[in-house]
Amino acid sequence: MRIIFISFLLFSFFVKGSAQHPGQAIPFRDGNAWGFADSTGKIISPCIYDYIDARVDSSFFVVGLAGKYGVVNDSGRLIVSAEYDRIEFDHAFIRIVTGNKCGLAGRSGKIVLPVVYDVIEFSGERPGLAIVNRYGKWGLASVLTGKEIIPCMADDDSPLWRGDDIIVLSQGNKYGACNQNGKLLVPFRYMYVQLAFTDSPTILAYTKKALDVYDTTGHLLVKTGRDEYVGRNDSLLFFDGRKGLYVLDRKGRKRLPAKGQVMWTGYLSMQNYFQVHGRRPGTYGISAANGKP
Repeated sequence: MRIIFISFLLFSFFVKGSAQHPGQAIPFRDGNAWGFADSTGKIISPCIYDYIDARVDSSFFVVGLAGKYGVVNDSGRLIVSAEYDRIEFDHAFIRIVTGNKCGLAGRSGKIVLPVVYDVIEFSGERPGLAIVNRYGKWGLASVLTGKEIIPCMADDDSPLWRGDDIIVLSQGNKYGACNQNGKLLVPFRYMYVQLAFTDSPTILAYTKKALDVYDTTGHLLVKTGRDEYVGRNDSLLFFDGRKGLYVLDRKGRKRLPAKGQVMWTGYLSMQNYFQVHGRRPGTYGISAANGKP
């Protein structure tokens, strides 16, 4: 049985240099090969590695074998096999790279995102999620489940960086919207999609000649012409059309002018406001600042 001799100077160097590692593993070299021993000199891993880098992270070693790289933890156990072209540490994850594709492993070594992505990035606005790119298309993936929440289908990644509950995305020359759980709320068939309000969102989806209004569950509330959307309350939608102000209920029915108590006041500007009148429940009308319906 061959006995590997570790010089006192070399061993002491690694004990001193590995103080940043709370575990027991200490690199040592036999000829041109590297292995790991504990503080008593007991060999944990034989000298099979061509390369060891202890500077990349306080709890891990990057090891090289036949031109490929893996990760050994501070106990000397190989947790990421030495089969990758590059290893990086990013946001408490281990980034594994093969060719032009990358994936992620957790700090236990378990693969959380497969090595299929061109880009993996993180946004502080979306904890637990990664912004990913495949073949030039963007999406969102969960680093907890390893699944894509929003498939890589969007042309632009900028909406994914924000923490919005409703995410407006483009696909080709068309726009749509989904929620942060990946449910498609508005199909990709519109020239332009926007949120009316951030505190109580209504989704406005424009075609060349029409405006569709969706709620935040993806239910189509109103199909109308491309009139300017003014606002809403719990049951009504208000528009400034070519023929003046008008109000629609959630079923898209246009309400006729009605006199009676002022139910709601909205502002086009500080000098230009309108009022909603109700004669009885379910009967509404609208008047401009001059009081005319």
